[in-house]
Amino acid sequence: MHNSILRPLGSAALLILFAFVIGSGQELRGKITGRVMDPNGAAVPGASVKVIDVAKNSTANLTTNGDGLFDAPYLFPGKYQVLVEVAGFKKSLHDNVIVEINQTRTLNISLEVGGTQETVTVTAEAATLNQADANLGPNHRPKAAGGAAAGPWRSLRVDRSFPWRYLRGQHET
Repeated sequence: MHNSILRPLGSAALLILFAFVIGSGQELRGKITGRVMDPNGAAVPGASVKVIDVAKNSTANLTTNGDGLFDAPYLFPGKYQVLVEVAGFKKSLHDNVIVEINQTRTLNISLEVGGTQETVTVTAEAATLNQADANLGPNHRPKAAGGAAAGPWRSLRVDRSFPWRYLRGQHET
């Protein structure tokens, strides 16, 4: 009788521990980092950087450090604008900067000499290579030749029941 009580409790405790370990590693936010440079490629310290969440109309105000670097962590996925201002240079507005789950967007912003009443706008920015870590993001599936998903998942369809033979290792390669 003693084993019959402990076995379900042990299984439940193991399940809770497993859920905690899996859930604790998930980050639902991303970040935008970057470097602000002058036309010669030198760092621009003390530049005002505003990271604007377009959907929520909220702003994170930052200042570049001595190396011209800025870091806006803990951003929810969505569309952002990055506005950079500093005396002696034109404003630089990077529009349509997309942040995804657990992604770091890196912007290298080169300012043009001029007055702050002038603005240089960069739109439809292409996705950049994630150089910060090896994470591929939430929607990555390895692709086989021909563009199909690799592995046993290549034939899964949502209109079919799950093929349990994959779990038993009886799938064809």
